[in-house]
Amino acid sequence: MAESLPATEADDQILALPAPAPSGLARLRRLPRRVYDLIQKIVAGTIAGKIIAPYILILFILAMVAVFVVSRLVSGSLDEQFTNKLLDRGKATNEAVVKVEGEQLQALRLMANTNGVAEAMIAKDVEQVRTFVYPLQVNARLDLCDLITTDGKMLLALRGDELGLDPESVIDVNLGKSAIVQKVLSGSTDDLGDKFTELFAVDWGTAFYTAAPVKTEDGKLAGVIVAGTTLERLLDRLSREAQASLTVYDRNGKVVATSLPIAEAVLAYQNGGPEPPNIDVDAAVVAQVVSDKPSLVSRPLTIVGRTYRELTGALVIRGVPTSPLGIAVRVTAIETALFASRDQLTMLFGGMMVVVLFMGVWLANLIVTPLRALVNANKVVQKGDLSVTLPIISKDETGLLTETFNEMVEGLRDREKLKSMFSAYVSQEVAEAVMRGEVRLGGEKRHVTVMMTDVRSFTTISEGVTPEQLVEMFNRYFEYMIDSIFEFEGILDKFIGDGIMIEFNAPLFQERHELRGVLTGLRMREMLAKFNEDQAELGLPPFAIGMGVHCGDAIMGNIGADGKKVEYTALGDTVNVSARLESATKEIGTDLCISADVYSYVRDYIDVGPRVGLALKGKTVPVYAYTVLGVKPGLTIGIDLVRMSIEEVRQLVYAAGGDLDSGEGALEAGAAAG
Repeated sequence: MAESLPATEADDQILALPAPAPSGLARLRRLPRRVYDLIQKIVAGTIAGKIIAPYILILFILAMVAVFVVSRLVSGSLDEQFTNKLLDRGKATNEAVVKVEGEQLQALRLMANTNGVAEAMIAKDVEQVRTFVYPLQVNARLDLCDLITTDGKMLLALRGDELGLDPESVIDVNLGKSAIVQKVLSGSTDDLGDKFTELFAVDWGTAFYTAAPVKTEDGKLAGVIVAGTTLERLLDRLSREAQASLTVYDRNGKVVATSLPIAEAVLAYQNGGPEPPNIDVDAAVVAQVVSDKPSLVSRPLTIVGRTYRELTGALVIRGVPTSPLGIAVRVTAIETALFASRDQLTMLFGGMMVVVLFMGVWLANLIVTPLRALVNANKVVQKGDLSVTLPIISKDETGLLTETFNEMVEGLRDREKLKSMFSAYVSQEVAEAVMRGEVRLGGEKRHVTVMMTDVRSFTTISEGVTPEQLVEMFNRYFEYMIDSIFEFEGILDKFIGDGIMIEFNAPLFQERHELRGVLTGLRMREMLAKFNEDQAELGLPPFAIGMGVHCGDAIMGNIGADGKKVEYTALGDTVNVSARLESATKEIGTDLCISADVYSYVRDYIDVGPRVGLALKGKTVPVYAYTVLGVKPGLTIGIDLVRMSIEEVRQLVYAAGGDLDSGEGALEAGAAAG
């Protein structure tokens, strides 16, 4: 169950009188010496102590007078005041429900009316649908977005990042059989149109869903888009907007979700506290609040020592009462202050605050000196001077703030040093790992995957365009390629003219780094096709590239001249073989060539051509390699494939009719790898 405090919790605290203070300094000195020393330490060691100490007597008198005045002026009925307050917050809750529904409807209209969505749903083209819908789902900050085909089957399920749950755990494959989806599929309409909103239970919990049809231009139904949020997330938002604790009950009076501190009560019970209260409502209450002529029911609640007044009414969706909804507000002594004379209290507290203001100004001068030093030091840092260090002259909060400032400046110095060291790197993850001390940069032997790429016929291309066009073309080309590298978390080592050197599994360890390298090549193949489409539109020549991928041991470390130019790179035979494989793509007529060593790791994922033996420069025996055709049927190029278990991969390939024997040349590859 959801648990959140209302926004007015700070306004609803129980008013407690200060404990009677000792009368005078002499009485204070009669306390045990240890207690007296502790009070002195608190007063001298904190800003709060320096400010509060002179005001203790004043605040004590102020509190006593205030309570005296309030106790004489309070009158009227708390029940009436609470009822009005709860009614207002109940109205705010249902207005917030309408607002949430409106936001979901607006997002659904954008999705349903986007050109191409209906056709993609009819074709059941999941990737095309995702391309159209995903940006709209992100922009609308939708927690749940499901697309259902006309036969009631789930086509695509998108989940918001802010949901805070495993996306797979909040997918109901039977959503297409729900009443709300069936209404849309059957073409039903009501007074509000052909879109429907309901709060109902799904396989994983309870959700607040809005469903809308997706139609082609000629009015043909292509499917249903369902947008929504979990009941817990909805309740959290409604609680904040209504500034009250909310509870949703089912038609049997059982609690479905609540923002009352029930979880806190359960925890207290587990630690030996009292048994948590049962806040379910009777069936008679349900019948009273959810009926043709609904009425409200009020009751008191006590949870973990806090007293609430709950007003139970109906949660209204599309003008129809759906479920009992409890709206609770803390019953505190502050509520009675609403009936006090505002003029008298204002005069009393105003006079005392004048005295407090003058004393506060005097004490502020004792604090402003170190703070002014911090302000001036911040201005120096803003100008880029990180050599500043402030002396710590006190042990109170200003001293702690000064110490934190010095640590911040030291951290900025470290980051500047790191930025200089990694001027050739583009991976933020690497830099952060170095700062945490998780990366050895002095040199180490590491099993890595190395990828080399090169543009074919560079000379021919460069002769046919101007220097400006050449630079612009290659900038666009590298942008496409770098996006592919970053997608699979590869490390961009360097540009070698028109070529690129990439490493995986260094300096950070990565799972299935061999597969990351091959998938990067396949993504580059796709990106090159898009790049060449741009080239054709601009009247410029197309590019062709070669890519070689090999894995093995390499020496990783900083290479260069200290203080001049240093770069983190790989050395060894693994690098040479990947470069030779890239060159060999010309003679074997392919754009992506992988070694048999790499293939032994990716055979369950990748379809390849026949094995070929290559006589590579510097090698006395042939190096066996494969041309890469693509991923196996049923699989999709993406980082999710790297994280998927091998059992899931094989199930997908099998379901798509793919070859589970790992493609042509699998036995030979396994033998070579062994």
